[in-house]
Amino acid sequence: MHRLNVLISGAGIARCTLAYWLARYGHSATVVERSGALRSSGAPVDVRGPAAEIAERMGIVPRLREASTRISGLSFLDREGRLSGHVDLEALRRSIAPQESSRAATSRLSCMSPLALLIFWHPEMSDFDPADDDQHKRILETTFAGIGWKVPEILKAVRATSDLYFDSVSKVQLTT
Repeated sequence: MHRLNVLISGAGIARCTLAYWLARYGHSATVVERSGALRSSGAPVDVRGPAAEIAERMGIVPRLREASTRISGLSFLDREGRLSGHVDLEALRRSIAPQESSRAATSRLSCMSPLALLIFWHPEMSDFDPADDDQHKRILETTFAGIGWKVPEILKAVRATSDLYFDSVSKVQLTT
């Protein structure tokens, strides 16, 4: 078999997994990332289904479990900081777990502990740059300006951080 030398652009989970498997099968993989440092936050890692099987094959499940964080609930607050709703995730997990295979239930991992999660809807931005943290900070400042409670404190932390994770969620509808 011919040995491949592969350059992988981006150090996300999928690309690092690709580098692992290339190396495991005798190829050379170089991963490049334009970010100047590792991020301490980012998208949650939810390992289940096919990903759980791959993690087991890679032998990394014990390390993932060591690094995991368990979120016990979500609280929703109004503008004045008063509790307006709560979701008990532990109770939800207990009610769902018997319905899933034990493998999937024990393979769930979440490796993110955010300072704050700011969610908002915005029409598509033609000039949006996924790599421009300053633009992301401006978007958050504009979107959440004038909101009371802890938001000014959160926005101050957003301005000061060099470790901001900003992403979009999209809905795709397929026709059958």
